[in-house]
Amino acid sequence: MDKIILDSFVLETIIGTFPTERERKQEIIVSIEINTDLKEAGLTGDLSKSLDYFALYNEISEMAEKSDFFLLESLAEEIAKLILEKPLAFKVKIKITKPKALEKAIASIEIERKKDTELK
Repeated sequence: MDKIILDSFVLETIIGTFPTERERKQEIIVSIEINTDLKEAGLTGDLSKSLDYFALYNEISEMAEKSDFFLLESLAEEIAKLILEKPLAFKVKIKITKPKALEKAIASIEIERKKDTELK
């Protein structure tokens, strides 16, 4: 399976459970791996046969910067949902890091989700 990777992009958002975290935006770092099939795009040079990572980056950035989740986990779920709505996205791994959450450590969460392919 092929992958599109958006690695280590920095966003500013309201996130956290403590009252001080709700007062102003803070920095998070997002890395995403999307499993897809890039063969046809590679053979044809046709962007419509791939996932437009520029458009995805903009969609994710806009959504995250306007959000105000309490948990990194909730933000990750929303990003996964947004990505898996794309026809060519089969599976996604998302890592979100909150670099200033702890004094002497860096806190991150990571989730993996795949498209529900069961017939309903």
